[in-house]
Amino acid sequence: MNEKALFDEGLNAAKDPSNSAYLKGGAAITSLDSSWLHTECERCNHSFRNGDPVFIETDGKVYHNSTRLACSGKQEGESNFNPEDILEFNLGIVTTYPPPANIPIEVLREGHTLLAPPLAGLKRHKCAICGHTLRQNDIVVLCPCHPESPKCFVSIHWDPFKGLNCWGEWNSNQDQLYCPATSSLVKYGR
Repeated sequence: MNEKALFDEGLNAAKDPSNSAYLKGGAAITSLDSSWLHTECERCNHSFRNGDPVFIETDGKVYHNSTRLACSGKQEGESNFNPEDILEFNLGIVTTYPPPANIPIEVLREGHTLLAPPLAGLKRHKCAICGHTLRQNDIVVLCPCHPESPKCFVSIHWDPFKGLNCWGEWNSNQDQLYCPATSSLVKYGR
Protein backbone atom coordinates (compact mmCIF):
# COMPACT_ATOMS: atom_id res chain seq x y z
CA MET A 1 0.00 0.00 0.00
CA ASN A 2 1.41 3.40 -0.96
CA GLU A 3 1.85 6.29 1.47
CA LYS A 4 -1.22 8.18 0.24
CA ALA A 5 -3.44 5.11 0.70
CA LEU A 6 -2.07 4.61 4.23
CA PHE A 7 -2.65 8.28 5.02
CA ASP A 8 -6.25 8.13 3.67
CA GLU A 9 -6.90 4.98 5.70
CA GLY A 10 -5.63 6.64 8.88
CA LEU A 11 -7.61 9.80 8.17
CA ASN A 12 -10.84 7.82 7.66
CA ALA A 13 -10.21 5.87 10.88
CA ALA A 14 -9.68 9.12 12.80
CA LYS A 15 -12.84 10.67 11.37
CA ASP A 16 -15.02 7.68 12.30
CA PRO A 17 -13.48 6.14 15.44
CA SER A 18 -16.50 3.94 16.24
CA ASN A 19 -15.96 2.07 12.96
CA SER A 20 -12.16 2.29 12.65
CA ALA A 21 -11.69 -1.44 13.35
CA TYR A 22 -13.94 -2.34 10.43
CA LEU A 23 -12.60 -0.03 7.72
CA LYS A 24 -10.53 -2.93 6.31
CA GLY A 25 -13.54 -5.22 6.18
CA GLY A 26 -16.37 -6.33 8.43
CA ALA A 27 -19.75 -5.36 9.84
CA ALA A 28 -20.20 -1.78 11.05
CA ILE A 29 -22.92 0.73 11.90
CA THR A 30 -23.23 3.98 9.96
CA SER A 31 -22.59 6.94 12.23
CA LEU A 32 -22.71 10.69 11.72
CA ASP A 33 -18.93 10.48 11.23
CA SER A 34 -18.96 7.71 8.60
CA SER A 35 -17.56 8.73 5.23
CA TRP A 36 -20.33 6.77 3.48
CA LEU A 37 -23.19 8.59 5.27
CA HIS A 38 -25.57 10.05 2.61
CA THR A 39 -23.80 8.20 -0.22
CA GLU A 40 -25.71 5.48 -2.05
CA CYS A 41 -25.26 1.73 -1.83
CA GLU A 42 -24.13 0.36 -5.21
CA ARG A 43 -26.43 -2.65 -4.83
CA CYS A 44 -29.78 -1.05 -3.95
CA ASN A 45 -29.18 2.67 -4.66
CA HIS A 46 -30.57 3.61 -1.23
CA SER A 47 -28.69 6.21 0.78
CA PHE A 48 -26.85 5.23 3.94
CA ARG A 49 -28.60 6.68 7.00
CA ASN A 50 -27.30 7.17 10.51
CA GLY A 51 -27.68 3.83 12.31
CA ASP A 52 -27.78 1.68 9.15
CA PRO A 53 -25.98 -1.66 9.60
CA VAL A 54 -23.42 -2.05 6.82
CA PHE A 55 -20.77 -4.46 5.64
CA ILE A 56 -17.44 -3.04 4.51
CA GLU A 57 -15.56 -5.11 1.94
CA THR A 58 -11.77 -5.37 2.14
CA ASP A 59 -11.56 -3.03 -0.87
CA GLY A 60 -13.50 -0.37 1.10
CA LYS A 61 -16.85 -0.72 -0.68
CA VAL A 62 -19.80 -0.38 1.69
CA TYR A 63 -23.12 -2.24 1.37
CA HIS A 64 -26.23 -2.41 3.52
CA ASN A 65 -26.34 -5.27 6.02
CA SER A 66 -29.98 -5.17 7.13
CA THR A 67 -33.07 -7.28 6.52
CA ARG A 68 -34.96 -4.06 5.80
CA LEU A 69 -33.13 -3.70 2.47
CA ALA A 70 -32.98 -6.56 0.00
CA CYS A 71 -29.46 -5.76 -1.20
CA SER A 72 -27.86 -7.24 1.92
CA GLY A 73 -28.86 -10.76 0.92
CA LYS A 74 -30.20 -11.45 4.41
CA GLN A 75 -33.49 -13.25 4.65
CA GLU A 76 -36.52 -11.72 6.32
CA GLY A 77 -36.73 -13.11 9.83
CA GLU A 78 -33.04 -12.67 10.61
CA SER A 79 -34.01 -9.52 12.46
CA ASN A 80 -35.42 -9.45 15.98
CA PHE A 81 -38.00 -6.91 14.81
CA ASN A 82 -41.09 -7.62 12.77
CA PRO A 83 -41.59 -4.86 10.13
CA GLU A 84 -45.32 -4.69 10.96
CA ASP A 85 -44.51 -4.17 14.66
CA ILE A 86 -42.15 -1.34 13.70
CA LEU A 87 -44.86 0.20 11.53
CA GLU A 88 -47.42 -0.05 14.33
CA PHE A 89 -44.93 1.54 16.74
CA ASN A 90 -44.32 4.36 14.24
CA LEU A 91 -48.04 4.94 13.86
CA GLY A 92 -48.37 5.01 17.66
CA ILE A 93 -45.75 7.75 17.83
CA VAL A 94 -47.57 9.70 15.13
CA THR A 95 -50.82 9.32 17.07
CA THR A 96 -49.19 10.43 20.32
CA TYR A 97 -47.03 13.11 18.73
CA PRO A 98 -49.21 14.17 15.80
CA PRO A 99 -48.04 16.37 12.97
CA PRO A 100 -49.41 19.91 12.85
CA ALA A 101 -53.08 20.15 11.90
CA ASN A 102 -54.11 19.64 8.29
CA ILE A 103 -50.81 18.12 7.19
CA PRO A 104 -51.46 15.00 5.11
CA ILE A 105 -49.04 12.21 5.98
CA GLU A 106 -48.68 8.90 4.22
CA VAL A 107 -46.95 5.63 5.08
CA LEU A 108 -45.03 4.40 2.05
CA ARG A 109 -46.15 0.80 1.75
CA GLU A 110 -44.77 -1.83 -0.60
CA GLY A 111 -45.66 -1.03 -4.20
CA HIS A 112 -45.96 2.75 -3.69
CA THR A 113 -44.80 4.73 -6.75
CA LEU A 114 -42.20 6.59 -4.70
CA LEU A 115 -40.50 3.31 -3.77
CA ALA A 116 -39.87 2.21 -7.37
CA PRO A 117 -36.27 1.17 -8.08
CA PRO A 118 -34.25 3.48 -10.31
CA LEU A 119 -34.70 2.76 -14.00
CA ALA A 120 -32.76 3.95 -17.05
CA GLY A 121 -30.09 5.69 -14.99
CA LEU A 122 -32.55 7.69 -12.89
CA LYS A 123 -32.20 8.01 -9.12
CA ARG A 124 -34.52 6.80 -6.37
CA HIS A 125 -37.01 9.28 -4.95
CA LYS A 126 -35.59 11.26 -2.02
CA CYS A 127 -36.82 13.45 0.82
CA ALA A 128 -36.79 17.06 -0.35
CA ILE A 129 -35.19 18.18 2.92
CA CYS A 130 -32.65 15.57 4.12
CA GLY A 131 -31.89 14.01 0.74
CA HIS A 132 -32.17 10.41 1.98
CA THR A 133 -33.88 7.94 -0.31
CA LEU A 134 -37.43 6.94 0.54
CA ARG A 135 -37.83 3.43 1.94
CA GLN A 136 -40.74 1.13 2.59
CA ASN A 137 -42.70 2.14 5.73
CA ASP A 138 -41.21 5.65 5.83
CA ILE A 139 -43.80 8.19 6.94
CA VAL A 140 -43.85 11.29 4.74
CA VAL A 141 -45.73 14.49 3.96
CA LEU A 142 -46.62 13.90 0.33
CA CYS A 143 -46.82 16.69 -2.24
CA PRO A 144 -47.56 19.65 0.06
CA CYS A 145 -48.79 21.82 -2.82
CA HIS A 146 -51.50 19.37 -4.01
CA PRO A 147 -52.03 16.68 -1.34
CA GLU A 148 -55.49 15.78 -2.67
CA SER A 149 -54.05 14.96 -6.10
CA PRO A 150 -50.23 14.73 -5.96
CA LYS A 151 -48.58 16.49 -8.87
CA CYS A 152 -44.98 17.26 -7.94
CA PHE A 153 -44.39 14.05 -5.92
CA VAL A 154 -42.23 15.94 -3.45
CA SER A 155 -42.02 13.99 -0.22
CA ILE A 156 -40.71 15.15 3.13
CA HIS A 157 -40.03 12.76 6.00
CA TRP A 158 -42.22 13.05 9.07
CA ASP A 159 -40.90 9.95 10.80
CA PRO A 160 -39.79 10.73 14.36
CA PHE A 161 -39.14 7.05 15.22
CA LYS A 162 -36.39 6.90 12.59
CA GLY A 163 -35.01 10.30 13.55
CA LEU A 164 -36.30 11.73 10.28
CA ASN A 165 -38.47 14.63 11.37
CA CYS A 166 -37.53 16.66 8.31
CA TRP A 167 -40.95 18.32 8.03
CA GLY A 168 -40.86 19.40 11.67
CA GLU A 169 -37.34 20.80 11.33
CA TRP A 170 -38.01 22.57 8.04
CA ASN A 171 -41.38 23.94 9.14
CA SER A 172 -40.84 24.22 12.91
CA ASN A 173 -42.74 27.50 13.18
CA GLN A 174 -45.46 26.27 10.80
CA ASP A 175 -44.88 29.36 8.67
CA GLN A 176 -43.50 27.61 5.57
CA LEU A 177 -46.62 27.84 3.44
CA TYR A 178 -45.04 26.89 0.13
CA CYS A 179 -43.81 23.69 -1.49
CA PRO A 180 -40.00 23.35 -1.21
CA ALA A 181 -39.80 22.11 -4.83
CA THR A 182 -42.32 24.17 -6.78
CA SER A 183 -42.71 27.21 -4.48
CA SER A 184 -46.48 26.81 -4.91
CA LEU A 185 -48.63 27.88 -2.01
CA VAL A 186 -49.58 24.85 0.07
CA LYS A 187 -53.23 23.82 0.27
CA TYR A 188 -53.24 23.59 4.07
CA GLY A 189 -51.74 25.68 6.77
CA ARG A 190 -51.79 26.70 10.36
